[in-house]
Amino acid sequence: MTEKITARAIVDALMTINAAKICVVEMELFAETGPGTYSRRVDFWTLEVAASKQFRAVAYEIKVSRQDFNRDREEKQRAALSVSDRFFYVAPAGLLKKSDIPTWAGLMEFDGSDFKVIKRAPVLSEKRAPSWELIVSVIRNSVTCRRDVETIREIQRITEGRLNRLKANLRAIEKREAERWHRRWQAGRKAGAP
Repeated sequence: MTEKITARAIVDALMTINAAKICVVEMELFAETGPGTYSRRVDFWTLEVAASKQFRAVAYEIKVSRQDFNRDREEKQRAALSVSDRFFYVAPAGLLKKSDIPTWAGLMEFDGSDFKVIKRAPVLSEKRAPSWELIVSVIRNSVTCRRDVETIREIQRITEGRLNRLKANLRAIEKREAERWHRRWQAGRKAGAP
């Protein structure tokens, strides 16, 4: 029996393959609907950090059950669509079919270690200029800073381990050299003794 793929596992894998981009988990978006505004969340969102990549933004909606996917509608995703160049559904392999996916979305499958694009997401033409709400949401929910801190801590842990091993090796070398010089000194004393 294979292990069930969780939304968290998919998010972690998306963070790994998008490490060079700004990544946001559970980004809150606001959409205007007539008399008021409402809030929606997008599971994962990335932004290219280079002008040469045209600051492309991609929204990812993670689905780990068929029931959850069946409840999803374009109206629910309107806010994500309005701030993204592309929109992907991401699901465990075999959960969704290409024919299930609406025309405005793509499909990526995750098998527990790799992603496979089943349906390319079309380029969306409705992307609006970023609002202050979007900017604040990106800053508040960006995983880049948290990931960088964790990376720095991991590098520090590895470096401290290496430093401790080097210190232990140096002490062992110093001890062997001291013993070697001590033996030479004793041998010289014995050779020079009457």
